[in-house]
Amino acid sequence: MATYTGLATLVLADGAREQGLATLRSTRAEPGRPRPWSGSFRPDDPSAGCVDAVGATVPIELSIGGAGEVLLEGVEGTGRDATVRVVGSGPPPF
Repeated sequence: MATYTGLATLVLADGAREQGLATLRSTRAEPGRPRPWSGSFRPDDPSAGCVDAVGATVPIELSIGGAGEVLLEGVEGTGRDATVRVVGSGPPPF
């Protein structure tokens, strides 16, 4: 199992770039499939558009140079404590 905690950027459908803190982890892969990964994204801006984009699949760019696609699955908390649950697609970028 690999993990990543650090700065990340979500690139929304309208081209907006939302920066924040990502906490991601991967789990054991099934034979012949990429390792699943998921986690959370806390936007720096509590009014970030990523909270409104729940249900969309968007690119995520990590500060370590990795990139991947994530489904914005849901939101936990409100205001400054809002965190978006993300589910990765393809191999983990960390």
